[in-house]
Amino acid sequence: MEKIKGGYYIKPRYIQESRIAHKPPYMREIWDWIIMQCNHESNKICNRGQCIRTYEDIQKGLGWSIGWRKMKYNKWQCENIMKWLRKATLITTEKTTRGLKITVLNYDYYQDASNYESHKRATREPQSSHTINKNDKEVKELKNKEVKTLSAKKTADPLVKEFIDYYFNTFRDKFREKPVIDGGKDGIIIKRLLSSYSLDRLKELLAKFFVSDDPFIKRTGYTIGVFKTLINKIITGGDKDVRKVQTKNGKLVSASEQKWHSTKKPLV
Repeated sequence: MEKIKGGYYIKPRYIQESRIAHKPPYMREIWDWIIMQCNHESNKICNRGQCIRTYEDIQKGLGWSIGWRKMKYNKWQCENIMKWLRKATLITTEKTTRGLKITVLNYDYYQDASNYESHKRATREPQSSHTINKNDKEVKELKNKEVKTLSAKKTADPLVKEFIDYYFNTFRDKFREKPVIDGGKDGIIIKRLLSSYSLDRLKELLAKFFVSDDPFIKRTGYTIGVFKTLINKIITGGDKDVRKVQTKNGKLVSASEQKWHSTKKPLV
């Protein structure tokens, strides 16, 4: 079979997770065009990973047609992407009499097939080449999920579980709804609190937390994270509405609720 003319360059799938992945289309296309234009081998004018181009070259190279009209990127778009690429340390540029000498940083690394996982797997298992293009992002997400699950299991000791159950029941009794609890994140917070306070003391503080009329606590939804943030305030009585008040049924209520109970007229 006849060889494909013009050679080739490597475009890693990792670009989908890079900083440029969600930039405007013209930025992604110009960046791809620059990589394609770079020398694969050094010569007297440019080294490997370098090229000399003008903005007119970019406009001409990436022009397109809509009917009879010839379209092209404007000069501002060309300047903007070059500025962003320099700031992102993806390229360096140098002015010459022939145009802008562009150097793509780390070109050797990204254009070396041996640096890619799929290349290594293909070398070991050529018969499975159709499976090489496995989505590495999905694998990475699965691993992260497994790590989070293991982390949650490590924090799920009996005391943590008992406190989470207490928090769950208290929230449900107050709002008649089930709270959203992150077993991993909230479990770690509770475990750290239990290293400083006993389980009974922590339950007592949580009870006060739930009868608070503090606007911040209400606005943020009585979460475990907010409880941890405000625990010093609860301990020192910094919230004037956090008071232990007994009603007839023995439940904790806030100062405002106490006032309502005291002014409520009996039914006749």
